[in-house]
Amino acid sequence: MFKSGLYLLILLFATPSFAARDGQYCLDNKLLRVVGAVLHNVSVGVKIYNGKGEPVLTAPEGGPLHFNWTAATSCYPAEKNGQLELFYRDSEGEWAKMRTYRTDWLDGIDVIFHKEKKWVAGEGYGINLKFTRDAEQDINPERWMTELFARQSDLHFRDLCLIGSHITGSYGQGKKSLFIPKGAPAGFIPFQQWVKKQKTFFERPKTYVLRQWAQTQDLTVEEQLQAGVRFLDMQLTPTFSPYAEDDYLSTFGMSGARLSAMLADINAFLNTNPDELLVLRVNLVTPKALYFSDLYELLENTLQKERLISPDQGVDFSIAEILETQARIIVIADSLGEAPAWLWNSKDNLEILAGKAPTPLNETRLRRLDITGNLPDQPGKLNLAPVYLEPAPEDYSTLPHKVNSRYALNRTLLHTSGLTRYVANALRSQGLPLNLVNLEFAGESDVLDVCLAEMKRPRLPGKPKAKPQPPPVEPEVTPEPAPEPAPEPESSLQPNPTEEPVAEPLEEPVSESREPGQENPEPEQSESQPEENAPASTDADEPQSPDVPEEDNLTDTDSDNDI
Repeated sequence: MFKSGLYLLILLFATPSFAARDGQYCLDNKLLRVVGAVLHNVSVGVKIYNGKGEPVLTAPEGGPLHFNWTAATSCYPAEKNGQLELFYRDSEGEWAKMRTYRTDWLDGIDVIFHKEKKWVAGEGYGINLKFTRDAEQDINPERWMTELFARQSDLHFRDLCLIGSHITGSYGQGKKSLFIPKGAPAGFIPFQQWVKKQKTFFERPKTYVLRQWAQTQDLTVEEQLQAGVRFLDMQLTPTFSPYAEDDYLSTFGMSGARLSAMLADINAFLNTNPDELLVLRVNLVTPKALYFSDLYELLENTLQKERLISPDQGVDFSIAEILETQARIIVIADSLGEAPAWLWNSKDNLEILAGKAPTPLNETRLRRLDITGNLPDQPGKLNLAPVYLEPAPEDYSTLPHKVNSRYALNRTLLHTSGLTRYVANALRSQGLPLNLVNLEFAGESDVLDVCLAEMKRPRLPGKPKAKPQPPPVEPEVTPEPAPEPAPEPESSLQPNPTEEPVAEPLEEPVSESREPGQENPEPEQSESQPEENAPASTDADEPQSPDVPEEDNLTDTDSDNDI
């Protein structure tokens, strides 16, 4: 009996896992470690088909091949257009299909059958995609671009993969934050109204509860940049305060950090790391031309115009050439009114991968983000993937045994690296790169490892914007020689042999997708999934509430008198 117990412990804790290499994917069965799956006799079956649709791995009778309770890892080639079908078997012995993956999109990924997370009610196990970084891939996240450019001097901007922070300034939300309905995540305002009516809470604990569902980042901009973030996704609203002119607040249901403080962190970081490049996406929830004009002026004056990269460069500019200038920042926005020459327009330069709408936690066995259903088919843009989960209105909860915050919700993904690699593989199958990865709580992510690996893969053929050609040279008229006596010589037009043809301009689509949960027509999605600061400090408990006009329907939490 002692030997049996020892053998069980070895199975549970000492079974090695093998990371998938390029060109293959691995299935890692760890259901034996999931108490709920063992008690309910849940097990997994698989079917694998090659690119021609022929079965490669099934049970002898043609059904799913049953994964026994022995924890094991098996690897298979990531064949183009192949399919991996995953099934589960319940206590009654019936098989049901869970998911289907394209095997070439699983290149370099471990598919792990394990528990999803203890907060997810009704799930004894889950499917987790994981990417394991190269052991030799050691780089300083604060200076990863500087080190990368020194190793790969022939890179173009289109080759880069940057991790980003969704609602960058939400770290500044605090006890005195304002509730701002415009730009709030789906379902947040009804939840806020419900919380405020509860007589069992004092006002500040209520604000704390609500902040759990509105906060997407817990690091300052300085700390985010030091952690490797290079794409800052800012959703803003004017302060409307005579004491804070020419400033804006981060907003996502609640006010957060001030734009002036975030820009100061950016300047300080670039002064210390002059060879790092940044992408800023600014989005106003109050779409008025006047506010955009003031915002552009603030950005230009604070960041310094010479540091802003012109969109005339296109997305395929040479990194080596841009480093010879002072330009280091790309600013992208939905232009309204007269845009400055340095502003990159979202419609022309950004393609956001639109995923499926949020699925309530209580209506699914395997809740997973799927953002590969509508891949872009046009080159010449930066491809943005929102790799985070957006709550459905039914998901909001204050109960400790459930998913009770955005942080807990996104932790159910376990390995954002695997999902990011899957999206990158899907884009590569279309000849497109993954350029921007939007994350929540980006400081805890392992996606930088995926991006560094992506930039080592073979370069995709670029399709840069056609450069302007010189005007055509007028052809010369050359008379043809004629014998004597000859009639009037005929003239023919001879083109200049050195003349270059004029390139036809590339037409790009103007379709716009959004991330899930975004209610206002801002770029971050049809799905960015749903893709703020203190006056003098970023302490979330100290900021003063700015004055806000009634026309923008902002509600100060300290003025609530429901209690």
